[in-house]
Amino acid sequence: MVVIPSMFRKVQSDSVSEMPEIHSKYHWIESVAHLSQFNQQDIPQTQDEFQKLLHNETNPDKRAALHTGIARCYIRAGNFIKGSEVLSYAHSLLTETDHEAKAFVLLEMSEFLSMTGSYDMALSMATEAQRLVKSEYMKQSTKYAIALQVTRRGEYDRVTELLEVAEYFEDIGQFSTLASILKNVANTYQRAKDYDSAVKFYKKAKSIAKEHDYQFILADISHDVGMLELVKGNFEKAMELLKETVKTGDSFYQKGLALGNIGYVYFNRADWEKATTYFQQSLNLCAAQGVFTLVSDNCYFLGQCYEKLGKTALAKHFYGEGYRAVMELHKKRIPILGNRQKTVEAYVEFLNKHHPAPYSDEQTYDFSFALEKTLVQIRSTFQGALLDFALGQTTSVKKALKTLEMAESTYFRVRRRIAEHKIEPTPEAIKEFIQKNVDSNWKKINAVFEAEILGFLHKKYGNKKRMSEKLEISYPQTVKLTNKRQVSRVEG
Repeated sequence: MVVIPSMFRKVQSDSVSEMPEIHSKYHWIESVAHLSQFNQQDIPQTQDEFQKLLHNETNPDKRAALHTGIARCYIRAGNFIKGSEVLSYAHSLLTETDHEAKAFVLLEMSEFLSMTGSYDMALSMATEAQRLVKSEYMKQSTKYAIALQVTRRGEYDRVTELLEVAEYFEDIGQFSTLASILKNVANTYQRAKDYDSAVKFYKKAKSIAKEHDYQFILADISHDVGMLELVKGNFEKAMELLKETVKTGDSFYQKGLALGNIGYVYFNRADWEKATTYFQQSLNLCAAQGVFTLVSDNCYFLGQCYEKLGKTALAKHFYGEGYRAVMELHKKRIPILGNRQKTVEAYVEFLNKHHPAPYSDEQTYDFSFALEKTLVQIRSTFQGALLDFALGQTTSVKKALKTLEMAESTYFRVRRRIAEHKIEPTPEAIKEFIQKNVDSNWKKINAVFEAEILGFLHKKYGNKKRMSEKLEISYPQTVKLTNKRQVSRVEG
């Protein structure tokens, strides 16, 4: 059974307005999925229709499907935080009787996870959904989701499965879904550098979207074709198409993404000044409209541009804003992956370049014992040696705690951890460190030791990602531990 990621935390139900019910010729799940393509109305209107349906619906599985449709509206508008909360609530409503509804919720979770960069978990969700479904519609939907995830991971030959699903949706007359699938087929060919095939399927998708006036899909296609033109080196054509997306985009997310990518076109041409104009426009729009997932991207590129222009203060400002935006999203359980990880690393690199960490040139201890050890092992070994030293100096626990300015509750908690994780015998480098810092209290000596040991390990491992794996802690925790003293010193 698939584990639901922590980002889908439990929330209370949305309030709903008193509206009449609407009807569709499709099966319930198919109806919600169909409307979720924004083929009849724009995002806010579609969300209103789902709210109308909720008012009179008491079946928990049907309500779960409707909330999933609402979550999709939030996500496609760029509000990932609200989208993840509503998806969580939708999942909490599910019963054990309607497997189709559960699969529908899992598929939207899968797509959302993919948008956040969690590709393995996205594939796992889609695979679990496939196990549950019985109807042909949902079988084809799960087949599509799985094929989409694996092609995004580089298995481009699986594009044939996308085309098989496209035939099904064409046969049942769901042309908005068909247009979206063909657009993703084109995107797959673009990633595979088969540009002729990409153009062919973008044209097919656009033809269908134009015929049925699917504005949301047309804006997506204009954006993606614009990015294809950029890859091919056709900067002016790329600019034209991206500006068209800004003009016709159905959501602030589409508009903000297109503005940022216009900046990216200029960035690729090394026109840093012009690039900042569009990154700033995108940043202003996204911050004002709550599209926080794009805020860090724009801040990263603004930092890059200003650094290349030699405007260090502005570069620092935008790198820092990007870092803080990522950390705020992380608090809401949005993982630090892809561009968000790049934003964090850029800020850290900038600070190291312009404000070297206190330990960077002052390493005097050989902490080789810590290589291939976890953080809890390292801390337990150091703290065990420190407490043993303090007790040896004072002969009683009470006096040792007073000297260290350490709470008794902390002492017993630490002792339990030491008993489980301490490395024996105590490394000589730790003994030497304690001797040289004998006058420090518990809090200070631990902070200084951690700065020293992490500085040593960062040099040895070469990067924070590898370091986090070796220490068996998360990447965000590694970033915080290695930079929190430095960041607070720089920012005052």
